[in-house]
Amino acid sequence: RVASSLLMQFQARFRTSSNDSSFKAVSDSINSAIESGQKDPTVSRTDMFSCTDYEQRYLGHCNCKTDIKEANFFGPNQEYIMAGSDDRYIFFWDRQTTEVLRVYRGDNTLVNCVQPHPYLPLIASSGLEKVVKIWSPQSEDPENYENINDMLMTNDKE
Repeated sequence: RVASSLLMQFQARFRTSSNDSSFKAVSDSINSAIESGQKDPTVSRTDMFSCTDYEQRYLGHCNCKTDIKEANFFGPNQEYIMAGSDDRYIFFWDRQTTEVLRVYRGDNTLVNCVQPHPYLPLIASSGLEKVVKIWSPQSEDPENYENINDMLMTNDKE
């Protein structure tokens, strides 16, 4: 009963879903031990290590300063995974191979949230700073906009 009580406290504290495969395996093991009459049920190491709650892992980013990093699908066919990192960068992985494809500096401290626009090639990112940054693709050969004020005034007259 102690193990069952502790598991429920864990679930409440960390908002773990009852459908989570690891949680379910531990819960089933505890309930089975209680039903069989064991006084102090324990979960075997085999039970713990046979559970996985992921199919693929996307490595390379850092998550040690804040609790949660947001990860999202990106691309016209959602073929990329993107996420922030505690080292100030935004990471892009190939969804199928899990290979890191690109890393961009996203903030001065860390990047917690990265959100794609639903249909435009735009990304919003934020960290601890009081700023949300909007990212868009840029030409490899950017135009020279030194006279942008003149250009704007000319366009305004037309």
